[in-house]
Amino acid sequence: MRSFSFVLLRRLLFRPSAGSATTPKNARLTLYDRLSSQTLTQIERVLLHALSHEPADVVRRKAVDTVADLANQSMRRGRPWHALQAQAFAMAQGGDAGSRDVAFRLFAGCPNLVMDLQTDAVLGVLKKGLQDPESVSVSLYLCILYVSCTCHVMCRPARATTICSDIWAMSVTA
Repeated sequence: MRSFSFVLLRRLLFRPSAGSATTPKNARLTLYDRLSSQTLTQIERVLLHALSHEPADVVRRKAVDTVADLANQSMRRGRPWHALQAQAFAMAQGGDAGSRDVAFRLFAGCPNLVMDLQTDAVLGVLKKGLQDPESVSVSLYLCILYVSCTCHVMCRPARATTICSDIWAMSVTA
């Protein structure tokens, strides 16, 4: 039931509402666009709590998918999610393998979380994750992150190229 609620939230937030196509100005409005800032902040808080406290792996994966989608859509609309960025990096360096797995899944699903930070800090966290003996899946997420960063080269060439090449070099040498 909890995993279904994450999927449902993701779908409902970003599906254009039925009456939004009546005028060209409202042609692409979604439920997310109609929510108040306070409501969005509360949704973000609940999702951050779910990321760090969900015990079931299958539910945690759906939570990560929902959070990554919400973060990507929020950033596209000019609403950065700094608390997610901070929590993801804290989880990536945490002692629990499940938390580290969630963090690297988030990085793969939302590459903007790592694009705006200092390259050395990002690479330090990613390298530590790549050498994680408890979580083999981190290597897969780093490959996905590399591909995602490569796709961002079109938008922000200098920054994305640096991070992409550094991630690639780090994953080849590990």
